[in-house]
Amino acid sequence: MFGKRLTRALAVTTAGTLIMASAAFADTVSNNLASVDATLAEMNLAVSGTSTVAFTLAPTTGDDDKPGCNLGGPSSELRLGISSSNPAVASLSPSSVSLTGCGTASSNVTVTGNAAGTATVTLTFTSVTTNSDATSASDYDLTPASFTVNVAAAGDPCDAVSAPTAPAFTTDGSDNDGLNGWFVTVPTVSATSSTAGAAISYSTDGTTFSATAPVLGEGETTVIARATSATCAKTSDTATTFKVDTVAPDIDDEGIDSGTAGTGGWYVSEVFNRYSASDATSGLGSFATPWTVGSGTAEGSAITIPSGSVTDLAGNTAASIDSAAFKIDLTDPQNSVTGVANGGSYTLGSVPTADCSTTDPGNDPSGVATQATVAISGGTANGVGTFIATCSGGSDNAGRAAANASVTYTAGYDLSGIGILQPINPDNSSLFSRGKAVPVKFRMNGDNPYIMTGWKLLQQQVNCSLGGDAIGDVVEAVAENPSNSFRYDSTANQYIYNANFKDKAVGTCWKAGVEVDSGQKIWSAIFRLQK
Repeated sequence: MFGKRLTRALAVTTAGTLIMASAAFADTVSNNLASVDATLAEMNLAVSGTSTVAFTLAPTTGDDDKPGCNLGGPSSELRLGISSSNPAVASLSPSSVSLTGCGTASSNVTVTGNAAGTATVTLTFTSVTTNSDATSASDYDLTPASFTVNVAAAGDPCDAVSAPTAPAFTTDGSDNDGLNGWFVTVPTVSATSSTAGAAISYSTDGTTFSATAPVLGEGETTVIARATSATCAKTSDTATTFKVDTVAPDIDDEGIDSGTAGTGGWYVSEVFNRYSASDATSGLGSFATPWTVGSGTAEGSAITIPSGSVTDLAGNTAASIDSAAFKIDLTDPQNSVTGVANGGSYTLGSVPTADCSTTDPGNDPSGVATQATVAISGGTANGVGTFIATCSGGSDNAGRAAANASVTYTAGYDLSGIGILQPINPDNSSLFSRGKAVPVKFRMNGDNPYIMTGWKLLQQQVNCSLGGDAIGDVVEAVAENPSNSFRYDSTANQYIYNANFKDKAVGTCWKAGVEVDSGQKIWSAIFRLQK
């Protein structure tokens, strides 16, 4: 495919390596606001100032390989991320934009100047939905959309002047028997600020501020003390209400707020109980009501949740109350396999019976509702090999399910007293003709006959010196032709395989063996081949 190619020098990678590459862009994204200098690609703001920018998509001109707008058609959308290199200087909202066609501007992005300095704004490709083949980042040129934000410090000198420290009240001439500025007798009130040169004035119950300290009367009096800076008239206020309160707050139990219900009235998660409190006189201040308290890790059949104490602004404290009792079970029951051990090795005919046990641990648990059942997989048709016993399905009365438990064990044949029979003599004395088949005969303990699927004939060449001086000079009578599988002789209660040694060299010594389906092996004595 031929067409116009647009070549650009790409940006420095995050690893700091300058990468030069060429790309064929189908469409170009650019910013389109007057507040963005088209030549310098800059936006100038003051601290706390804001401006907006939007972006448009245009097709590249020329005879490229993806001509025209590649974002046409229904449901087409190009999704882009927008980020600031220094959010502490200039921040963006939102952090992403979408374009649905060429020439249609995106929604505005607000740029806020946070501190004096410079930040660079760039776009990144997120994803695209289009009926064209311009589906990757390399199809869209985002470079023209980037710009620099310059944030200048504000010019008002009073911006550098801080408000004075909020005034603190002091009282004289009475004893304070409450908390948070509450009194049982009328005090003389004054206030000071730790900021040098700050002037103090007062307003009582919304009156005009005056430098004269107020004289408090009986009942409720709200006083605002104002500290004013020596320059720029920056102010800080402290408001305090002086009154008497001798009654503790009321705490109400509003019942359960949340919790995951199991079965049988049990909960299977932490339970949150809802409380509310009120105080008719001094109030509760910043204390949040209503509120919830969780049961945490507690579990059992009668769990209560304490509300915690509540203190009003005067210092009166209401003692904690308890919720109604909840049944909470946070612990899953546990399945375990019994009878056989993980990694256990057993003999056919003496393999223990695998079974399951389900228990419900924890403090005062709900108890086991359903015992797990066992499923056994693996092994061969003869009952040997590797087995997996899996227990599943256990549950407790709260409706919690136990995780499956599995063990792996093996079973093998009883090979005690088992060996390869004659005509392979056990004393290494056998001599066989190379042109004949060697009968490999053996018996098996247990419930014969066994299924012989998977049994293998083994041949192992050995050093003839290993046989010592026992090898004789009488050639054993053998079968003429080899066989391809094992067979069972019910009359002799033995298994036979006519092994093919015709391709073995004259004068070599061998051992014949059988590997049964359990992986166990039975080996013969050593024998020699002759012509």
